[in-house]
Amino acid sequence: MAEHLPRKLAVILHADVVGSTALVQRNESVAHERMQDVFRHFSATIESYGGIAHEIRGDALVAEFARASDAVSAALAFQFANEDHNKGVTDDIRPEIRIGISLGEVVIADGTITGAGVVLAQRLEQLAEPGGVCIQGAAYETVPQRLPFKYESLGEQKVKGFEEPVRVYTVGLEDGKTILPPDPAVRPDKPALELSDKPSFAVLPFTNMSGDPEQEYFSDGITEDITTALSNTGWYYVTARHSAFSYKGKAIDVRQVGRELGVQYILEGSVRRMGEKVRVTAQLIETGGGKHIWGNRYDGTFADIFDFQDQITETIVGTVEGAFHRAEAERVGQKRPESMEAYDYLLRGLAYMNDLTPEDTQTALQYFYKAIEKDPGYGRAYSYASWCYRREVQLRGMMLSKFEQAEAIRLMEAALKANKDDPIVLWQAANLRAYFEREFEGALALLDRSLSIDPNSPRAWNASAMIHGFMGHSDTARQHAEHAIRLSPRNPANWASYAHIAEANLQDMRYQEAADVAKKALQFNNYYLRTHLILAASCAHLGRLDEAQAAIRQALEFNSRLTIARLPELFPIARYKNLDVYLDGLRKAGLPE
Repeated sequence: MAEHLPRKLAVILHADVVGSTALVQRNESVAHERMQDVFRHFSATIESYGGIAHEIRGDALVAEFARASDAVSAALAFQFANEDHNKGVTDDIRPEIRIGISLGEVVIADGTITGAGVVLAQRLEQLAEPGGVCIQGAAYETVPQRLPFKYESLGEQKVKGFEEPVRVYTVGLEDGKTILPPDPAVRPDKPALELSDKPSFAVLPFTNMSGDPEQEYFSDGITEDITTALSNTGWYYVTARHSAFSYKGKAIDVRQVGRELGVQYILEGSVRRMGEKVRVTAQLIETGGGKHIWGNRYDGTFADIFDFQDQITETIVGTVEGAFHRAEAERVGQKRPESMEAYDYLLRGLAYMNDLTPEDTQTALQYFYKAIEKDPGYGRAYSYASWCYRREVQLRGMMLSKFEQAEAIRLMEAALKANKDDPIVLWQAANLRAYFEREFEGALALLDRSLSIDPNSPRAWNASAMIHGFMGHSDTARQHAEHAIRLSPRNPANWASYAHIAEANLQDMRYQEAADVAKKALQFNNYYLRTHLILAASCAHLGRLDEAQAAIRQALEFNSRLTIARLPELFPIARYKNLDVYLDGLRKAGLPE
């Protein structure tokens, strides 16, 4: 007997990138990154209007709403925002999307949404102009006439897969009107995170008040350094940089941020740099009642910036818990660069490390080499430079030349020699030990040292999840990846943690869970080759060969020379639990021998 699947009536939005193939042909890596960025922003808009983005597949998105008016508002709000964004793009890779909105019956199961409503929304989207929105007549009739939308009838359209013609309208905004803001009553409630038993902080991005967008990297770098300094005390729970940075440029409600991040305090501030003069302001706010706890201003020169950071850190320590002494903040201070120019180059490089394209990685690498040139004893500069080499191996499975691998190891050893007590240097060195030297026990020893200094680092916990996964310790890998997500719940880089959870599930032969989590990881980052392989093997064992083969095709786009035989050369998987099962799944999915 066929399984009875729950059905419901819903408003469905389907969006697709116009001419995605042509965009990819112009520049594959840039096009993929920008399309992914488009859907990240659209997903956030959908959520703000009470919708749920169920699926993001390469160049298409499917979302569900309870009300057609919310779907139209989200669609138009995003289209206007995307149009403005594309005006500032200087090249010809400007993703535009078409949107279709329908009202129909759907089935939601296994993390996917299917049914006639989805198919119809897709057909309507194909009728829309680039940057436009089409809506089904039945959905149009449910939108209140008082809303500032204008419609143009396209008449009854014959659409593929439907016997009866469908009445279709284009929808836009009335002249001189503005999009209605989201209705708080329809926003999905997010569960509040539990507060830590320690004092807990989020350091929100310090605002760049310099009037120069080129100085954005500087204010971001100061934010990250203060975050690291507070984390390293060990007395606090400090949410990670990426979660805090998700609020950048937004008007915030401190109570809401406290609930979403599970923190008791928010530190926010601003940075103004005019030549060598720097002004940093900071204030500490209690999230429960919005009470202003403390605020201060620091004026000086660029060379004083580390003193500012120390003063802010020490003042917070004293404000929140009087028993913490100045010596504690000094104990955890990292070795400062001898050259402030080196520090400036490091910040510039880090600004490019948030992107995932090979071009951005190379730009970052050049900045890190410049930092090393200015200060040959700067451990973090060596460490981040070595990370650039590992990144291409990790993301796309690209084999490094002997020279490149030797250079990565040289940089790693130089970083450890320069500063063996820097937690960032330690966890990055652990990654290289695992990837290039296959020294798992040595890598874990480095991670233990890193986490003893900075127990709040999601990157270190994520690195631990990866290495335990390579060692076949699936339970530990899953626990550490979940802990990394808990430390930084809004971190865009959580794709790596989800990938490690999926990998652990696959090693435990929990194929459905592995496939579900792998899809979630790919929604954040479609570039990670190993996630496509995990999805392929899982789907193959579930008998979903079409999905498995599609995942293999994507993996081969990253590395056309990828084979079963070469896989252990690229990734340290020899100690995988149930390795034969993993490889057998890849064979079924079509990965060449």
